[in-house]
Amino acid sequence: MARKNPVPINKEDFDKLIEAAKKDLEKHWRPRKKKYDNRGFVIREYIIAMCLGFGAGMRISEIFGLQKEQNYKYQKKDGTKIDTILKSNIPALTPDKIEEKYIRVISGKGKKDRTVPLPVKIFRKAGITRKILLDSLPLKVSYRSMQDYISKLSSRVLKKHTTFHQLRHGFITHLLNQGVPPHQVMIFSGHSKMDTLGIYAHSNPKEALDAYEEVF
Repeated sequence: MARKNPVPINKEDFDKLIEAAKKDLEKHWRPRKKKYDNRGFVIREYIIAMCLGFGAGMRISEIFGLQKEQNYKYQKKDGTKIDTILKSNIPALTPDKIEEKYIRVISGKGKKDRTVPLPVKIFRKAGITRKILLDSLPLKVSYRSMQDYISKLSSRVLKKHTTFHQLRHGFITHLLNQGVPPHQVMIFSGHSKMDTLGIYAHSNPKEALDAYEEVF
């Protein structure tokens, strides 16, 4: 079966989603108490996650963490059938992984560590300060509720279905469309196929970050 090409979300649509989410958030501001109600704090966490997905190319499991076991069956070339259990243990994003300009992703997909940009400009546009980000981590909402929120938000605002993973595809596509060299984009995406091709061998993380900041 042919593998489906990823369907990214473009920056214009992402900006529309963030603006709509900010309007959702403001409905839950309580002037007398000078703070958001419980639902407001939940929506703010959704906004943070969306910014990390599109602005840093992080997978939802790398933001919220993932612990699961699943049965995996396959057949070797000699006909031997293998039945094993795969364990995934990806830690949630925590404040200690936030640097000045980078985010350290620990044990991401394939148990690989990588460094991604801290999307400062996107956070600023979304009304998320560094203090709010650090105080909110690790996020308390579940990844399932995050998926549900972005699906309903996209249906309402964009009149189409959008998944959280499309934010990551949007991050990669937006950088490539703006002329950032593929090998530099792959530093941030941690794409395993690019690892196989050895494109990282001559990559410069500082150069890649400079290119990223020119785009975002």
